[in-house]
Amino acid sequence: MGLSNTIATLPGIVSPPLAGSIVTDKTAEQWRIVCFISSAIYLVGAIIYYIFCSAEQQPWVVEFDNDPSFDTDAASVTTTRGYDNKALDHNSEM
Repeated sequence: MGLSNTIATLPGIVSPPLAGSIVTDKTAEQWRIVCFISSAIYLVGAIIYYIFCSAEQQPWVVEFDNDPSFDTDAASVTTTRGYDNKALDHNSEM
């Protein structure tokens, strides 16, 4: 994560001096060169992402329920502390 963040930060650090060295007379042609360079950088990044990206779910995402005593049945859940809101209880009379 740190390496990818560093690589992603480099264009923001390098681009102002690079644009300043290209755009000396502030003409449209010089700004066009800067836009083409930045477009090429974004295109290369998109191509690299397309080549290496995957939509497969990684094994570290899967959660396992290893505790058999943990019951998530809504009928058996009780509140041990806190406030019971009777307005949310559909079976109670107000």
